[in-house]
Amino acid sequence: MSPATLAAYAADWAGFEAWCRGRGVATLPATPATVAAYLAGIARRHGTPARRAAAIGTAELRRLVASCTDGLTGTRDRALLLLGFAAARQPCGGASWSRCSASI
Repeated sequence: MSPATLAAYAADWAGFEAWCRGRGVATLPATPATVAAYLAGIARRHGTPARRAAAIGTAELRRLVASCTDGLTGTRDRALLLLGFAAARQPCGGASWSRCSASI
């Protein structure tokens, strides 16, 4: 392993040990409840954005598609925008693309 990876592991372990010591729980063997509580604390501090950005609607999508240039990169960008928008509107697990209309 690289020295940076080893240093990151050491820092993470030290943080977990300090967290356990502060709560009076054993580090090894750590119970599933201990690990879950530790990870939940990390998620609260680092894993949640302050606010979620609003999804774009068709009006914004039309403006974005219209701003794509002619040529290969513009065609690629248009395709990615339309495909991503159509895919996001599909229900989870939906494999039927026949309902999608990419003509905007």
